[in-house]
Amino acid sequence: MSLMKLAVDEFLRPLVQRPCLLQVAALCVRGSESGPEILLVTSRGRGRWIIPKGWPEAGMDAVSAARREAWEEAGVTAGPAASAPFARYRTVKRRESGLEEPCEMLVFRFDVTSVASEFPEKGQRQITWASPAAAAELVDEPGLRDILRRVGAPAAAPSRAE
Repeated sequence: MSLMKLAVDEFLRPLVQRPCLLQVAALCVRGSESGPEILLVTSRGRGRWIIPKGWPEAGMDAVSAARREAWEEAGVTAGPAASAPFARYRTVKRRESGLEEPCEMLVFRFDVTSVASEFPEKGQRQITWASPAAAAELVDEPGLRDILRRVGAPAAAPSRAE
């Protein structure tokens, strides 16, 4: 029986299992009198609260792609960010066809320097700013929830939420 399990695990499963997708996300943070606030936008499809995110593009590093998503989805201009992700989490990407695929999200933290009144996806999404605790309550994804709660906490090493 162990030979059969080995054959399935080592040879058959890799042939039929879809690889994990990769997206980049922008954790946009601004200061306020009551503490840090996090930018949330609605997804286009189902109107869920999320952080700006998208697919990496050829010729663009991950942090630049995340910065571009923040601009396109919310008009955010952000200060410098580390080239390494602030955090990572896994989620399930639901395609228009109904297909669900595993997806790893690389989250880059940006301090917001300004927000434009005109930007590419204006009118396609709602935008709100919320405290880390309130933002965590608004999002559906458990891995993202954990990351948002950490924003108001003392600085810690980047982690991997699963």
